Amino acid sequence: MLLVSMSSCRKDIHVPNSKFDQLFGTWRWVSSSGGFAGTTQTAEDGKNKTLEFRKNGICVADDGQRRNKMEFSLSEGPTIFSTEPGALMTYKDKGLRKTSTLMVTQSVVFQGPDTLLLRDECYDCFGHLYVRQK
Repeated sequence: MLLVSMSSCRKDIHVPNSKFDQLFGTWRWVSSSGGFAGTTQTAEDGKNKTLEFRKNGICVADDGQRRNKMEFSLSEGPTIFSTEPGALMTYKDKGLRKTSTLMVTQSVVFQGPDTLLLRDECYDCFGHLYVRQK
């Protein structure tokens, strides 16, 4: 029993800057836009998605049909959107079988205390807008 409880505990992740502190909590998806065609998808299209960022470095993505846990880390560095260093988040998607090694990096932009923009760090990719779930 002790071994199980010890393995489920995880220390808080390294937070390189206090501006990341507002990331933790649950965020409701509003829209995504971008791609080669410049398309926009919104929550009004019937999709209900949330992201929960935990201080132990776990992100829980829920699209109403499936929940997926991913590890994430935070850093500061160059982004494709600016010549200035920016806030970055890298996910390691373990999927359901915990064998995938897919790594995804996004720029993190706070547009006020309750609005979050996550931009995929690739050209012709998407930006995803979230609001804090209360």
